[in-house]
Amino acid sequence: MEITVSGRRQPATESLKVYAEEKLTKACSKYHKLTNAHVILDQERERHMAEVTLTGKHVNLVAKAHSEESIFIALDEAVDKLETQLHKHNDKILDSRLRVDKEKLHEMEVEETAV
Repeated sequence: MEITVSGRRQPATESLKVYAEEKLTKACSKYHKLTNAHVILDQERERHMAEVTLTGKHVNLVAKAHSEESIFIALDEAVDKLETQLHKHNDKILDSRLRVDKEKLHEMEVEETAV
């Protein structure tokens, strides 16, 4: 997965880039269909903001978070939100697959009882 980290009003430091890459790599390791991750870090006065966008095959997720304390906390919160979105997306896919399998099984049972 390609990860890009950028800063809006100031350039992102190397330590922020490494931290963001580690967090996203760990969070997205289970999902193989993700191709890109773009992290935008911003600071306005005392407010730190992080915006993370994940794209992949049939997936486009965005999470934003802000913190008054640290940019690292804002990044952690954004990645946590993305993990939740990824779990929900994965559950929806699995549920739809199970639903189709159950329908096919039901159709086969109806055909068997009719014969």
